[in-house]
Amino acid sequence: MVLDMKSSHGAVVGFGLWTFGHIGVLAVYRTTLILKGDVAPNGFGPSRDDSSKSFIGRVGRSHANCTENFPLFLATVVLNTLTGGPDISSLSWYYVCARMGHSTSHCLGDTDIHATIRFLFFGTQIGLLGNMLYKTIKE
Repeated sequence: MVLDMKSSHGAVVGFGLWTFGHIGVLAVYRTTLILKGDVAPNGFGPSRDDSSKSFIGRVGRSHANCTENFPLFLATVVLNTLTGGPDISSLSWYYVCARMGHSTSHCLGDTDIHATIRFLFFGTQIGLLGNMLYKTIKE
């Protein structure tokens, strides 16, 4: 099974699917506006530039966060695989869960509490990524 909940490779797929889900939300939103005639097909700027006050703007920024962090996560899992490093599956899935929590908080609002929650999830991700790298390089 591609989305193996017991492997770091499955976590990479899970992260990819989570990021792809953001694209789906953006696509449905934009398609709806185009079909209603509210916006021309070429009338959209980059998703990440929409206002953080709107839900769709926050989804766009959350998607940008996912695409910025995915290469670091992927590189860590690939390095671990290529070097025959220790099992980092659990840490990988915790990382994906922290990414999902970060994204969800981002999409729900832009208040101080949302920003604090995002910061905590982001700190968790950095800690987990550092731990995965340490375990991989240590061996």
